[in-house]
Amino acid sequence: LVFALAGRRVSPTAQKAWTDFARAHGGEVILASHAKWEGPRVTHVVLVDRPASKQALAAAVAALPKACRARRGFPEPAVVDKDWFVQSAKRKRALPLEAFAFKAESASEDATRGAAERAEPDAHAGDVVS
Repeated sequence: LVFALAGRRVSPTAQKAWTDFARAHGGEVILASHAKWEGPRVTHVVLVDRPASKQALAAAVAALPKACRARRGFPEPAVVDKDWFVQSAKRKRALPLEAFAFKAESASEDATRGAAERAEPDAHAGDVVS
């Protein structure tokens, strides 16, 4: 899996944490602005800035570099919310990406709010960490 981080500003701390998590699970993280057509094929675009409407989502996707779009013979990269990384790292395992995917018809904050709960319940939610 190759995740392209798309946003106005990606914090270096978040980028490092997400890169480490992706590597630990056989993936790779790049900045969307650095994606190259001849480089690894982007499988997922991670929106760091959550779009407020489906028009904003369409504009964000349209602004992506060509290397972050579908290639002949491959599916269009899925567009997911940054909360996939946040919740997956918190639970120390990769959650299903589908629960965090933006749908063109529902790109508002409500579309991704509660995605972690929809993904699967945390078996250790009641555990006390000391």
